[in-house]
Amino acid sequence: MRRSVRAAVVVSSAPNSCNEWYGRRNVFAVISDIHGNLEALLVALEDIGSRSIKQIYCLGDIVGYGASPRECLDLVVERCEVMLCG
Repeated sequence: MRRSVRAAVVVSSAPNSCNEWYGRRNVFAVISDIHGNLEALLVALEDIGSRSIKQIYCLGDIVGYGASPRECLDLVVERCEVMLCG
């Protein structure tokens, strides 16, 4: 069975001072269930980058079944603002 990374783009409607000043919403991406699948992670990060999203949060399950756990962990540490273990 082939696994894929789950990714979502979230638009927060909760204003903060910066968002109120620029009249914009806070946009961020959420990824999870990577399970060592580097190819899927790279595709998800490319899609997130194409949307000019800078904030990425990872909900965990970075390593596991796939062949590239170390590479996935290194990439998530580099790109994500917050990572949850699990």
